[in-house]
Amino acid sequence: ARKYFGFTSNRLGYLVQYLKLAELKGDPPKDFWLKEVRGDANPEDLLPYGDQDIRTLRALYIRLKDHIVNHPKLHICDQCGIATASNAKTKFHCKDCGLWQTI
Repeated sequence: ARKYFGFTSNRLGYLVQYLKLAELKGDPPKDFWLKEVRGDANPEDLLPYGDQDIRTLRALYIRLKDHIVNHPKLHICDQCGIATASNAKTKFHCKDCGLWQTI
């Protein structure tokens, strides 16, 4: 992103703030990593952070994908979120859930 858009950072938190996308949950508590080193951590405590990162990365990708050189034409289904390559210009049919969308 920095190379093509002149952003001062490629950090997800910076891009989210700059492009006014959904807020990140933040970093896990620092004591989590201390517990991890001791073997006392519960990995499921990280799930909310990972889930939010995935949703945020998807929103960032959708926002920037049209500016990526040589990017295949992908359509992301609004209903199931599956990305499919397609040459369709006006209508798209999701093979996973069957939804028809106007592009």
